[in-house]
Amino acid sequence: MNKVRHIFLVGLSGSGKSTVGKFLAKQMKFGFIDLDKVIEKKAKETISEVFQKKGEPAFRKMETRELLNIVLKFKKPAVIALGGGAFDSTQNRKTISESGFSVWLHLPINILADRLKNHSDRPLLMGEELNLALKKQLAKRKTNFAKSDIKISTAHKTPQQVASEIEIKLKRIYDSN
Repeated sequence: MNKVRHIFLVGLSGSGKSTVGKFLAKQMKFGFIDLDKVIEKKAKETISEVFQKKGEPAFRKMETRELLNIVLKFKKPAVIALGGGAFDSTQNRKTISESGFSVWLHLPINILADRLKNHSDRPLLMGEELNLALKKQLAKRKTNFAKSDIKISTAHKTPQQVASEIEIKLKRIYDSN
């Protein structure tokens, strides 16, 4: 691999960004950063609390600011798990494309819904039937997710298998440059 860059994992809630990210970071000997955890630490509140108290627009501003801070601060390569909506922002996609590769982790809605059925910490999935909420989110975000450098299905794969698949695809990109 020639030029080392960050790896940004994108996808809907429950797609495995944090879990796969930890395996991938360990496998590639990169650091690991969960953007939502960074925001929670800075805000001293959970993501749900930020959404409730300040609203989604304020959260998105925090998300963009912290993503840029991470990119500027971390000089060594890292795997960065983004929140489900972070890739919707044109500014965030520009930051990501200038500093690394984006990887869209995707899987069928029914599997996502099954993974998330016992989670009450996803503010944009509250208040309506889970499958319907996920379908709406995917319809809204799919066009931007499709702009990712790499697309990986996580369905019926272990996090280790997904991490290995990502690493193989990244090596192909690095080797072709």
